[in-house]
Amino acid sequence: MTNPKIEKVDAAIARTKAVIADYQKKLRDLERQKTDLEDQEIIALYRREKFNQDEFSALLRTQRKTETAVRQSGLHSERPSAAYEKKEETHDANTEN
Repeated sequence: MTNPKIEKVDAAIARTKAVIADYQKKLRDLERQKTDLEDQEIIALYRREKFNQDEFSALLRTQRKTETAVRQSGLHSERPSAAYEKKEETHDANTEN
């Protein structure tokens, strides 16, 4: 003889596990999308700036060092590339004049 309360809790556990599995799949998909978009952004930057391989490698090394320093300092930026974009906007405004 099975306790109905236990069965009810077991059913709730199974439903919760199913919901969690769905959210984990959704999270993986969103993380994959974010990575793809970041990769596209990097490729666009590479093409737009016409970097040679050595220059691009140096840029990536500098970016990694900056991100590491920011993480270690406790100062977190939503997007590390925002500083570059701000610099680029300033440069574009100066060259238009």
